[in-house]
Amino acid sequence: YSTSDTRFSKQFVSGSNIEHKIISPNPNDFDDFIHSIDVPIGDGAFFFNWLLAKEISRSHKVALSGAGADELFGGYNRHIAFYRYKQNKNILVLLSKLRFLLNMYPKGHSKRLLKTFFSSISSNERLTFLNFTSLKLGLGFYNSEKEALFSVKQMFDHDISNFLCQDVLSLSDQAGMAHGLEIRSPFLAVSYTHLRAHETRG
Repeated sequence: YSTSDTRFSKQFVSGSNIEHKIISPNPNDFDDFIHSIDVPIGDGAFFFNWLLAKEISRSHKVALSGAGADELFGGYNRHIAFYRYKQNKNILVLLSKLRFLLNMYPKGHSKRLLKTFFSSISSNERLTFLNFTSLKLGLGFYNSEKEALFSVKQMFDHDISNFLCQDVLSLSDQAGMAHGLEIRSPFLAVSYTHLRAHETRG
């Protein structure tokens, strides 16, 4: 069983004395997971966090989490997409109007990605980022066409104050609590300092 995560984790511990273990889920794990949650969860990563917390809790009571790292260092695909959009906004807005030409492109994963990308493009930068997050207008984040300009800094600030708090940290905490595991996130101190510094400057 191999994914980019397992490959990178193997590279990370290569040549060190760090113990490395790959956990593969089984049907019983998923049944236990379903019975342990009290509300429907739409984030598929929650199951894997829950499974990881279960394994760690067998021998430890406290664990470190990487929560906050993606928000600080641009680890999500939407960060890359928005950065590229900012660099090439005019041409991408023009190409988005011609996205119907993708119908001639062979079916496959690449075609789906391209259609999703170009259907998210708008001359309004703020709206474009919201489309990339798949959050649309649900957070009251988008106000008017007057707020069309949107910076890369604002992108990171948004993810730290919204996605990190409402999704990543909430589900991480629930996964740990389900197995009596305390999860600590060292990147949070950096994320909080980063966000507060920008708020102060603003």
